[in-house]
Amino acid sequence: MRDRARSLLAEVAGRAGIPHKPFRDLTELPDFAQLSECFPLQLQLQVSKRDLRHKVLVRGVKDALLKNVIEKLCDGREGLIVNPCCVFARHAQDIASRLPRTTVVASDVDPTWQRMYRLLTAATLQREPVNFSFHIESVYQLHIPRTPLAVCFFGGCGSLTDAALRIAVQAKAEFLVGRACCHENIGGNLEMSTRAFTIWNAGHRLKNWAYGYCASRPGYYFDASAAIESYPISRATRGALDSAEMLRCARHSVDCALCRFAIDGDRVTFLLENDYSVLGYNENMFVASRTAI
Repeated sequence: MRDRARSLLAEVAGRAGIPHKPFRDLTELPDFAQLSECFPLQLQLQVSKRDLRHKVLVRGVKDALLKNVIEKLCDGREGLIVNPCCVFARHAQDIASRLPRTTVVASDVDPTWQRMYRLLTAATLQREPVNFSFHIESVYQLHIPRTPLAVCFFGGCGSLTDAALRIAVQAKAEFLVGRACCHENIGGNLEMSTRAFTIWNAGHRLKNWAYGYCASRPGYYFDASAAIESYPISRATRGALDSAEMLRCARHSVDCALCRFAIDGDRVTFLLENDYSVLGYNENMFVASRTAI
């Protein structure tokens, strides 16, 4: 199974490295649908075609699926669950409520959004779970005091996803559960090569302008350690794509499913190379484990 996944991921990388028209979704690439057969928890990450049409709202559907997976994997267990890049920290609090025997630590470099959410919960007479805490810390310099039961993230923009993957690998977390986002922002890139006249494309351009405005704040969305020269992050993908080709994929990825798939494929390969079993990958969602399930 692992060898089959590696073979398909290498094929994805090789095809993405050749200039191509944007692929709207993976239904236009039926050969790569076989990849889903390689992962045992794939059915738990299925999203309906109806939900997929709503590109923004579907993120909530995906996050709900991932939280269900975390609850199943960690049910009845004690241990530390780390949620970097948590923004509002609402998902971390939900996980803490579902898994009262765990300790859930959320972090973000900007506390503004979490403070806003804390005010909202206070106004609605809700209490934070006693096993939840929040810390101001960049994902690039995150300190984890002990081996975590799980590392999770819900919408890691660009290189933030890769930083979270590295945290899981370095800390030897038993589980990694997360959703990638904004593939064009890997390596600190803020440019797009596709010019589709859609709200989706225009929204990403506006978001990238905002990211550029915030770029002067150290650690906010980017760190020098995640420069495009550090891509691909997996050894195997470096045999198929170089940094310049990864950058081209990134700039093409907003409107191209193949380029997003290639970037995520590099991430899946990175996990496989670091002794993780990938239990599921679908629509930018990852589930991996260091132990057999």
